[in-house]
Amino acid sequence: MIENAKMRLATPEDIDFVLGLVREGARDGHYAPWMQEPAHLHAFKGALLQVIEHGGMARQSERGTEIVKAVLVIYESSDMGRIAFLLAAEKVPGSDETDIELYKCSVARPLRGRGIGTRLIASFVAGYPKQVRFFARCYPRSTFMVAILRSLGFCQTGTTS
Repeated sequence: MIENAKMRLATPEDIDFVLGLVREGARDGHYAPWMQEPAHLHAFKGALLQVIEHGGMARQSERGTEIVKAVLVIYESSDMGRIAFLLAAEKVPGSDETDIELYKCSVARPLRGRGIGTRLIASFVAGYPKQVRFFARCYPRSTFMVAILRSLGFCQTGTTS
C-alpha cells in the first residue's frame, strides 16, 4: 500500500521523472512513438517548463499554434517519493472553465495495478467545478488507462491511432 499519497504542482526538479515515464510510455505504444526521439523530448521538456513556470504551453492544432492553459501535477508519497504524473490542458484557449483534456498521465512501472492512476485522476477531477467536462485521447495500447477512465465515469468514443 502506498502511504500518504498526495498530489502537488510539479517543479523543474520533476522534469526528468516525467520525461522518463513519457519515453517509456512512447516505447510501449501509449504515446506517439516520436516522443522517444531526443529532439522531441527536448522540445517537450521546454513545454513542461512553460507549464510549470507560466501555467500554459504552446500546442499545434488544426487551428495552428495556440497557447493553452495547462497544469502538471506530481503524485507522490512520503515512503515512495514520486509515483505518477498528470498533464492537463484546456481544450482550446479560454475553455479552462468548460473543457479540459487529460493530456498525459503515467504511473511508475513498478507501482502500476495498485489503483494509483485511478486515485490521481479522481483527485484531479474532483478539484474542478462540476460543469467542467474532462476528456482524454488514448492510444489503442492504453487499455489500462481506458479502464481507469471508464471506472471514473468517462465514456469511450474512439481511440487515437
